[in-house]
Amino acid sequence: MLLYILMVYGVFLVGLSVCKSAEWFLPQLYVIEHWLGGDKWMHLTLSTILASLVFFATERKIGMTGVKRVTILFVILFVLLATDELLQYFVSTRRLDIKDFVAGMTGLVLGLLFYVVLNGLLKLRNVLVKK
Repeated sequence: MLLYILMVYGVFLVGLSVCKSAEWFLPQLYVIEHWLGGDKWMHLTLSTILASLVFFATERKIGMTGVKRVTILFVILFVLLATDELLQYFVSTRRLDIKDFVAGMTGLVLGLLFYVVLNGLLKLRNVLVKK
């Protein structure tokens, strides 16, 4: 189920980026941006949600150990985030903003921390319940 939510969320994020680049639905996009606390908070929030979903959704789907899987996925997310930001340099309606990248990276780290803490608490609970 989480994998499907992740796919829908990914399509949503790509859609947001395409709409902003094409200058479609700008008033609605600015409402979302404002609702999330501004441009940088939006990058932080959306990246945190993305990272959390990626780590949880792939937990039992990828046949790798936890640390290796999380490391590879984090690198992939980093590359995707950097690529998205760098592509904006070549789009006349967008601009490359290092602060957006930093906010997005902070969101990825927060999503990773959320996953690690919650996953650790769930494992601890399972150990305590078995006793």
